[in-house]
Amino acid sequence: MAANYRYPLTLDDIAKKFSLSSQYLSRYFKKRFGVNFHSHLNHLRLESAQRDLLLSNTKVTAVAHNNGFPSLSTFIKELKTATGKTPSEYRKAQAAQLLEAETDNEAGEAAVDLGAIQGKLLPYLRNIPGDASGDQQCRFIEADLRLSSDYERPWAEVINLGFAHDFFKPVFLDHLRLLQTETPFRYGRFQGLFGKSMLISRDDKHNYNFVQIDRVIDFLRSVRLIPFLEIGFKPDKINGTLGTFVFFNDDEVKATSIDDYENLLDHFMKHMINRYGAEDVNTWRFEMMYAGTNQYDSAEEIDNYIEWFTRIRGVIKKHAGETLVGGPGFNLAFPEHLDKTVKILYTLRKQNSPPDFFSVYAFSLSRIFSGGGTPEQDGVKLWAKHESTKYINWARVFIQSQDQELRRFFVTEWSLDYSCRNTLHDLLLKASFVLQNCINAIGTADVLAYWLASDISAEYSDSSAILFGGAGLISRHGIRKPSFFAYEFLSKLGNRLVAKGENHIITAKSDKVYAAIVFNFKYLKDQARLQDTHQGILGDSPALLEDTKTLRLSLNLNGLIPGRYKIRQYILNQDHGSLYNAWMRLSAVEELQAMEIDWLKNTCVPAMQIDFVSCEAALSLDYELESNEIRFLEISIVLE
Repeated sequence: MAANYRYPLTLDDIAKKFSLSSQYLSRYFKKRFGVNFHSHLNHLRLESAQRDLLLSNTKVTAVAHNNGFPSLSTFIKELKTATGKTPSEYRKAQAAQLLEAETDNEAGEAAVDLGAIQGKLLPYLRNIPGDASGDQQCRFIEADLRLSSDYERPWAEVINLGFAHDFFKPVFLDHLRLLQTETPFRYGRFQGLFGKSMLISRDDKHNYNFVQIDRVIDFLRSVRLIPFLEIGFKPDKINGTLGTFVFFNDDEVKATSIDDYENLLDHFMKHMINRYGAEDVNTWRFEMMYAGTNQYDSAEEIDNYIEWFTRIRGVIKKHAGETLVGGPGFNLAFPEHLDKTVKILYTLRKQNSPPDFFSVYAFSLSRIFSGGGTPEQDGVKLWAKHESTKYINWARVFIQSQDQELRRFFVTEWSLDYSCRNTLHDLLLKASFVLQNCINAIGTADVLAYWLASDISAEYSDSSAILFGGAGLISRHGIRKPSFFAYEFLSKLGNRLVAKGENHIITAKSDKVYAAIVFNFKYLKDQARLQDTHQGILGDSPALLEDTKTLRLSLNLNGLIPGRYKIRQYILNQDHGSLYNAWMRLSAVEELQAMEIDWLKNTCVPAMQIDFVSCEAALSLDYELESNEIRFLEISIVLE
């Protein structure tokens, strides 16, 4: 509750988490804490909201929303019940009272200037420097390290690897080795399993040649990745505008009939089990994407998908009954059509062929090509700062309310933009975007699969530059991007969650070692959707971001064992670890010499800083973060 009070939280949620009945947990809670669940949750929310009212200029509506209250009226009612004051009255009265205590002067409510008060109070309260106005923002985070809980890491489950034919490029294999060494994932998802380049021929005895596929699977196993196979059919091309494309695939082989595809998969499953064993294959994952328009507006397309999924699922389950087969890969760019998938789920359940997981794709920036040639005409959509989380959570709740037996919810493709020709993928912004969305996904999705691992998968005739807007975590020359370091920081977190929220996550590795990430996430302005970010030189244009204010963040950690602590920081900002900014300093030369590329590999890394501090039971840490700056902190006691 302490870690999640800012989000919708019910007694049923917690009861299910610990496999208890709601009635039992309610009685136990009241007996243990002396208050009921709802009262304690309101106490946590009010305590945090009261602090926000005093330490920031945040609007009352935002304070209510940020602290989990379902509406402004509910917040006002709860605060007035607890304090006898409305939020505005409380803010003025408390500020005046604290200022009076400090100055020994009387301050009438009408004369209180909140900005002036904060300038004096913030250094006094928790040693927070500065103020919340002008070019800076302030955030105070307090966490009790003794209160932690297990949590799932949906971002670490699956990484998208592109197409099967990419595995025949040695540099691509080097990228995956690097990825699995520094930021390991559990599953590697790829498509094009039966593409032209896989050379799957059939002899006179109807035996297939799966040698190329064997090489792909063998390599995945060598880097400790379990296969996640996308067995649907991707479109050949997805356009961005009349003159550009955001996706191109010239390797796909369309099945001539469902009978042929069913026969191919039957032979494939037998071969895989003979080669790797049933126990191994049962751990694999399969996804059958919906190959239509993703708008589900054709009854014929829906019926066709149902038939294909039923028969393909039957073949896979016949040979590997414990593996998971899911779909349909619904595109959340069309949320208004989500209810149409209910027919798919209902029919598949009725036919005893339900998906083991429901899959969606979530890209904050999406393009609906209409042939108009401009962003306005083509229908460019840009979700607001936290709308990705909102749509993912909404889709999960909606689908599971329609099919209560469907418990697994996978986001099998996710990023800022599906396009691999968008400069935004290369910026520092992308790293903080990754962090905030991964943190928000805790408790929302079972899988949050990033699109995609390497820029090699996005290479084509128009991608000769060092950076060309690819969505990969690693550039085509093997240089780690800021988004790579975001995942590396996430992989270094502890296995117990202490607290999370906007701009931070705090975890425990043990009772003596803690890991945290703090960052200053600045998202895109709404107007940014109308700007051409395809292969353009953006630099750090303030015109793209909501604002560029620095964040003064104070982290107050309670419950530490008294002693001397080592604090190791990794700092990712425009000067340290940003490949794009380093490339700009080299005049954005498209063709660099080998030694210059090696220099970028070696220098484009986060800075490291080590400090030592002694404390009793609490530790206060203050940071000033630039726009989209990220810091990973490891706090460990020094044994003496």
